[in-house]
Amino acid sequence: MRAREQGRFHKTELPRGRVLLRVDHDPLPGVTADMMRWWFEHIDGVSTLSPTGWDAPEHPVYRLWHPIDHLCARWKRRIPGPDGRIGPGSILHIEESFRGRFPSRNDVRISRIDGSGFDFELGGGSVSFGSVRHRYSPVDGGIALSTELEFGVQWPGLALPFNKMLRGIALTPAFIDAWVVHNIEECGELPKFLPRLTARQA
Repeated sequence: MRAREQGRFHKTELPRGRVLLRVDHDPLPGVTADMMRWWFEHIDGVSTLSPTGWDAPEHPVYRLWHPIDHLCARWKRRIPGPDGRIGPGSILHIEESFRGRFPSRNDVRISRIDGSGFDFELGGGSVSFGSVRHRYSPVDGGIALSTELEFGVQWPGLALPFNKMLRGIALTPAFIDAWVVHNIEECGELPKFLPRLTARQA
């Protein structure tokens, strides 16, 4: 899997105690923006793809993205966008564990899914505690990809003390380090399977 040096990490303090974490990944060869949209739409699928062919027992494709940390992903609600494909407002359930130390089981609400980005709000209901944004764009031979985690609420008058408390509990230095490594590793896996997976589905 990719080493930490194959992504550049930035941390930015935002107003009212919020924080932005960002990883700019090394280019992903052989991957296109269309593949990325297809991937996020079909992230709950199954496959027999293995490193050597199509001879593995059937398994969730979500495990291909990170064979160690990822557990499952399934669409709980699909809301069609203007083009009839999965659109904003859809709800995705995600189960994963960063570095085996930080289990996460969440419903997330999709705010963007198209040919250049995939974003979701942390929380499947009306309250959001942050957002995750993926941005991808063509480069020579592949795509450039960045991942952002914006953490914190924006409630008038209450945001600063609440965000300080929330960050002290959930956004520890150990968690941030695990999140960065996890993102670099999972995005580094995409060139290994996504071109073959999408070609098989074409």
